[in-house]
Amino acid sequence: MTSHSSIKLNKNDFGNSLNSKADSLSSNALASLESLVKKTCRGSEWTGWFDWPKNHGFKLVDEIESWKKSYSVSYDTIVVIGIGGSYLGAKAVVDIMSPQYRTNSSSSSPEVLFAGQNMSESALADLLSYLENKNPILNVISKTGTTTEPGVAFRVLNQWLTKKYGAGESAKRIIAITDTYDALTTKRSYNEPMSPQAAVEFMCSKLAAKYDPDMLKALRQILGRMKAA
Repeated sequence: MTSHSSIKLNKNDFGNSLNSKADSLSSNALASLESLVKKTCRGSEWTGWFDWPKNHGFKLVDEIESWKKSYSVSYDTIVVIGIGGSYLGAKAVVDIMSPQYRTNSSSSSPEVLFAGQNMSESALADLLSYLENKNPILNVISKTGTTTEPGVAFRVLNQWLTKKYGAGESAKRIIAITDTYDALTTKRSYNEPMSPQAAVEFMCSKLAAKYDPDMLKALRQILGRMKAA
C-alpha cells in the first residue's frame, strides 16, 4: 500500500496564512487518514464503505455484466421507478457516468428515464407517450413495495407494458429490487409480520434462487449472533 504520508499539498497559490494553517493541520489529517485505512479509528466497524469498491466492486461489475449477457429481452430504454434514495442513487450514477450533453443518437447505450418520484399526472402521461416508439424495461426499486408514488407509477406502467407486449413478455421486462426481509418482518395492512428467523428461513427455502447465497449466509449469521446476545 502506498504510504499516505507522501501526500503533499500544492501550496504555490497559498498565502502565508493558509500555508501556516495547512502545515498545522496536515499531520493530524494524515494520521486520521492512516487510521481509517488501517481500520484502527473510532467507529471502524462502520467504515466498510472505504474499501468496498476495491474489495467488492469489480466482482459486482462482473456479475452484472454476466447477468446482462444472459438477459434475453431486447430493449433500448430503462425506466427506473423509485423515490428518495431509490431514485437519487440511480440518478446520481447515471449523471456521473454520462456526458453532460449526450444525445440518444450518439450512444448505443440504453436511455435511462425515471418515474415514481412524484405524483404528476402530466409527467406520467408524457412518459407513456414518449415510450410508444421505444422498447423499454422497468427497474422497480422499493424497500417495501408500499410507497405511494412509485406504487402508482409502477401500476400504470405495468398496465401499459402488458397491453403493449402481453402478459408473458411484459413480465420479462420487469426487474424488481426490494428489501424482502423488511417486507416480511414488518406489519403491513395485508400481512402479519414474521419473526426474523422465520423470514430468513422463508427466504432460504422459497426464494433462495433469487438471492446471493453469501448474502443469505451472512444474514443468518448476523441473526444468530443477535439471538445469542
